[in-house]
Amino acid sequence: MAKSNQGAAGLALVGLLLAASVAGAWNYRRNLEAEQAANPRPYRGYSDAELEQLSAAYRADVAQWQERWIASRAQGGGVRERAHLDERIEEFERTQQVGARQRALGEELSQRQAELARLEAEQQKRAAREDELALHLRRLFSF
Repeated sequence: MAKSNQGAAGLALVGLLLAASVAGAWNYRRNLEAEQAANPRPYRGYSDAELEQLSAAYRADVAQWQERWIASRAQGGGVRERAHLDERIEEFERTQQVGARQRALGEELSQRQAELARLEAEQQKRAAREDELALHLRRLFSF
């Protein structure tokens, strides 16, 4: 009888450990998916060196676009006084074209700045990486 009770207790312990392992794996996976959904990271697959090169390239690109945008603003789109209707119409068309170019440059600059901000956010996340064991334990045990 004693052997039978030990076997049943051992089997119950194995079952309990198996259930805890399955529950832990399910919870880990759930927390990992929630973490990835809440924090999209399009540059996750890049190495640190590749990320730094890409970031430096975007910084240089943003600087060039800023210079172009500032130069377009300096060229002026100000309205000049004109006496005749034809001259006023030409001036209006010119200022419309200048404004459209400035808006296009500004939009392109904004898009590049946003991409640079995403790159820098990825670099900051990597720099502030928590201890790997703590990360796995948090995923495993948090509900």
